[in-house]
Amino acid sequence: MTDITELVLGDHRRIRQLREALHDTARSAPGGGPGGALARMWHGLAGVIELHLSAEQEICWLPMCGTGPRGREQIAAAAADAADITAAIGEARLQPAGSPIWWRAVNDALATCATQFGREEDGILADFARHAARPTRDQLGRQWLAFTAARRLDETPAGPDSTVCQTCRQPVPERHHHVPDTGPRAVRCTCRACARARTGGR
Repeated sequence: MTDITELVLGDHRRIRQLREALHDTARSAPGGGPGGALARMWHGLAGVIELHLSAEQEICWLPMCGTGPRGREQIAAAAADAADITAAIGEARLQPAGSPIWWRAVNDALATCATQFGREEDGILADFARHAARPTRDQLGRQWLAFTAARRLDETPAGPDSTVCQTCRQPVPERHHHVPDTGPRAVRCTCRACARARTGGR
Protein backbone atom coordinates (compact mmCIF):
# COMPACT_ATOMS: atom_id res chain seq x y z
CA MET A 1 0.00 0.00 0.00
CA THR A 2 1.62 3.25 -1.13
CA ASP A 3 -1.36 5.62 -1.48
CA ILE A 4 -0.54 8.40 1.00
CA THR A 5 -4.16 8.92 1.96
CA GLU A 6 -4.55 5.25 2.88
CA LEU A 7 -1.30 5.28 4.85
CA VAL A 8 -2.40 8.31 6.88
CA LEU A 9 -5.85 6.84 7.48
CA GLY A 10 -4.22 3.56 8.51
CA ASP A 11 -2.19 5.43 11.11
CA HIS A 12 -5.35 7.11 12.37
CA ARG A 13 -7.00 3.71 12.81
CA ARG A 14 -3.94 2.32 14.58
CA ILE A 15 -3.77 5.24 17.00
CA ARG A 16 -7.47 4.89 17.79
CA GLN A 17 -7.01 1.18 18.43
CA LEU A 18 -4.04 1.84 20.70
CA ARG A 19 -6.08 4.49 22.53
CA GLU A 20 -8.78 1.90 23.24
CA ALA A 21 -6.11 -0.58 24.33
CA LEU A 22 -4.72 2.04 26.73
CA HIS A 23 -8.12 2.49 28.35
CA ASP A 24 -8.61 -1.30 28.49
CA THR A 25 -5.25 -1.56 30.24
CA ALA A 26 -6.28 1.14 32.71
CA ARG A 27 -9.43 -0.78 33.57
CA SER A 28 -7.61 -4.07 34.05
CA ALA A 29 -4.40 -2.74 35.64
CA PRO A 30 -5.16 0.66 37.19
CA GLY A 31 -1.84 0.86 39.04
CA GLY A 32 0.71 3.22 37.51
CA GLY A 33 4.43 3.51 37.98
CA PRO A 34 7.23 3.88 35.45
CA GLY A 35 7.51 0.15 34.85
CA GLY A 36 3.81 -0.68 34.88
CA ALA A 37 1.66 -1.88 31.99
CA LEU A 38 -0.06 1.49 31.72
CA ALA A 39 3.26 3.32 31.37
CA ARG A 40 4.50 0.87 28.74
CA MET A 41 1.26 1.11 26.77
CA TRP A 42 1.34 4.91 26.78
CA HIS A 43 5.04 4.99 25.85
CA GLY A 44 4.27 2.99 22.71
CA LEU A 45 1.19 5.03 21.82
CA ALA A 46 2.98 8.35 22.35
CA GLY A 47 5.80 7.20 20.08
CA VAL A 48 3.34 6.28 17.32
CA ILE A 49 1.62 9.67 17.63
CA GLU A 50 4.88 11.62 17.55
CA LEU A 51 6.14 9.73 14.50
CA HIS A 52 2.80 10.29 12.76
CA LEU A 53 2.91 14.03 13.42
CA SER A 54 6.49 14.29 12.17
CA ALA A 55 5.66 12.36 8.99
CA GLU A 56 2.61 14.50 8.29
CA GLN A 57 4.61 17.69 8.67
CA GLU A 58 7.47 16.41 6.51
CA ILE A 59 5.48 14.67 3.78
CA CYS A 60 1.85 15.85 3.73
CA TRP A 61 1.21 19.41 4.77
CA LEU A 62 2.59 21.35 1.82
CA PRO A 63 1.54 18.97 -1.01
CA MET A 64 -1.96 18.53 0.41
CA CYS A 65 -2.65 22.08 1.56
CA GLY A 66 -0.75 24.12 -1.00
CA THR A 67 0.69 27.60 -0.63
CA GLY A 68 -2.45 29.70 -1.03
CA PRO A 69 -4.21 31.55 1.80
CA ARG A 70 -6.48 28.60 2.59
CA GLY A 71 -3.53 26.20 2.58
CA ARG A 72 -1.51 28.41 4.90
CA GLU A 73 -4.50 28.54 7.25
CA GLN A 74 -4.80 24.73 7.24
CA ILE A 75 -1.09 24.29 7.88
CA ALA A 76 -1.19 26.79 10.74
CA ALA A 77 -4.10 24.92 12.34
CA ALA A 78 -2.31 21.58 11.95
CA ALA A 79 0.90 23.01 13.40
CA ALA A 80 -0.98 24.42 16.40
CA ASP A 81 -2.61 21.03 17.04
CA ALA A 82 0.74 19.25 16.70
CA ALA A 83 2.34 21.65 19.18
CA ASP A 84 -0.48 21.09 21.68
CA ILE A 85 -0.22 17.31 21.32
CA THR A 86 3.56 17.34 21.69
CA ALA A 87 3.33 19.56 24.78
CA ALA A 88 0.76 17.26 26.38
CA ILE A 89 2.90 14.19 25.65
CA GLY A 90 5.88 15.96 27.20
CA GLU A 91 3.85 16.81 30.29
CA ALA A 92 2.71 13.19 30.64
CA ARG A 93 6.34 12.03 30.57
CA LEU A 94 7.00 14.12 33.67
CA GLN A 95 4.19 12.56 35.72
CA PRO A 96 3.70 9.14 37.31
CA ALA A 97 1.64 6.93 35.02
CA GLY A 98 -1.95 6.69 36.24
CA SER A 99 -1.85 9.85 38.36
CA PRO A 100 -4.57 12.50 37.85
CA ILE A 101 -2.12 14.97 36.28
CA TRP A 102 -0.80 12.23 33.98
CA TRP A 103 -4.31 11.32 32.86
CA ARG A 104 -5.13 14.98 32.22
CA ALA A 105 -2.09 15.33 29.94
CA VAL A 106 -2.78 12.01 28.19
CA ASN A 107 -6.44 12.87 27.63
CA ASP A 108 -5.50 16.32 26.34
CA ALA A 109 -3.15 14.75 23.79
CA LEU A 110 -5.70 12.15 22.69
CA ALA A 111 -8.55 14.66 22.47
CA THR A 112 -6.51 16.98 20.27
CA CYS A 113 -5.51 14.01 18.11
CA ALA A 114 -9.17 13.09 17.69
CA THR A 115 -10.04 16.65 16.67
CA GLN A 116 -7.16 16.87 14.22
CA PHE A 117 -7.83 13.47 12.69
CA GLY A 118 -11.51 14.25 12.18
CA ARG A 119 -10.68 17.56 10.52
CA GLU A 120 -8.15 15.90 8.23
CA GLU A 121 -10.45 13.04 7.27
CA ASP A 122 -13.34 15.37 6.44
CA GLY A 123 -11.10 17.95 4.77
CA ILE A 124 -7.65 17.73 3.24
CA LEU A 125 -7.39 13.93 3.08
CA ALA A 126 -10.79 13.56 1.42
CA ASP A 127 -10.02 16.40 -1.00
CA PHE A 128 -6.59 15.01 -1.83
CA ALA A 129 -7.98 11.51 -2.43
CA ARG A 130 -10.54 12.93 -4.84
CA HIS A 131 -8.35 15.36 -6.75
CA ALA A 132 -4.73 14.17 -6.66
CA ALA A 133 -3.60 11.72 -9.32
CA ARG A 134 -2.76 8.22 -8.15
CA PRO A 135 0.94 8.49 -9.15
CA THR A 136 1.23 11.59 -6.96
CA ARG A 137 -0.43 9.83 -4.04
CA ASP A 138 1.85 6.82 -4.50
CA GLN A 139 4.98 8.97 -4.68
CA LEU A 140 4.08 10.67 -1.41
CA GLY A 141 3.25 7.29 0.08
CA ARG A 142 6.70 5.98 -0.76
CA GLN A 143 8.22 9.06 0.82
CA TRP A 144 6.09 8.48 3.93
CA LEU A 145 7.22 4.86 4.20
CA ALA A 146 10.87 5.80 3.74
CA PHE A 147 10.64 8.60 6.32
CA THR A 148 8.92 6.50 8.97
CA ALA A 149 11.22 3.51 8.36
CA ALA A 150 14.30 5.72 8.73
CA ARG A 151 12.98 7.22 11.96
CA ARG A 152 12.30 3.78 13.40
CA LEU A 153 15.76 2.60 12.45
CA ASP A 154 17.28 5.72 14.01
CA GLU A 155 15.46 4.93 17.25
CA THR A 156 16.48 1.26 17.26
CA PRO A 157 19.57 0.61 19.41
CA ALA A 158 22.55 -0.42 17.31
CA GLY A 159 23.51 -4.05 17.47
CA PRO A 160 23.35 -7.29 15.53
CA ASP A 161 19.88 -8.14 16.84
CA SER A 162 18.26 -4.76 16.31
CA THR A 163 17.15 -4.65 12.65
CA VAL A 164 13.51 -3.79 12.00
CA CYS A 165 11.20 -5.48 9.50
CA GLN A 166 10.00 -2.91 6.97
CA THR A 167 6.66 -4.69 6.59
CA CYS A 168 5.51 -5.43 10.13
CA ARG A 169 7.82 -2.81 11.74
CA GLN A 170 8.88 -5.23 14.46
CA PRO A 171 12.45 -6.00 15.55
CA VAL A 172 13.93 -8.86 13.57
CA PRO A 173 16.71 -10.82 15.31
CA GLU A 174 19.60 -11.90 13.15
CA ARG A 175 18.63 -15.52 13.64
CA HIS A 176 15.17 -14.83 12.17
CA HIS A 177 14.82 -15.76 8.52
CA HIS A 178 14.73 -12.55 6.48
CA VAL A 179 15.68 -11.05 3.13
CA PRO A 180 17.72 -7.86 2.67
CA ASP A 181 16.03 -4.72 1.38
CA THR A 182 17.65 -1.80 -0.45
CA GLY A 183 18.62 0.34 2.53
CA PRO A 184 21.19 -0.26 5.24
CA ARG A 185 19.82 -2.57 7.92
CA ALA A 186 16.45 -2.59 6.17
CA VAL A 187 14.97 -6.08 6.04
CA ARG A 188 11.71 -7.82 5.43
CA CYS A 189 11.07 -10.87 7.57
CA THR A 190 9.48 -13.87 5.92
CA CYS A 191 6.91 -14.69 8.56
CA ARG A 192 3.51 -15.69 7.19
CA ALA A 193 1.84 -12.41 8.15
CA CYS A 194 4.47 -10.35 6.35
CA ALA A 195 4.42 -12.60 3.31
CA ARG A 196 0.64 -12.13 3.10
CA ALA A 197 1.01 -8.37 3.49
CA ARG A 198 3.51 -8.21 0.62
CA THR A 199 1.25 -10.21 -1.69
CA GLY A 200 -1.96 -8.39 -0.84
CA GLY A 201 -3.29 -11.18 1.37
CA ARG A 202 -2.98 -13.96 -1.21
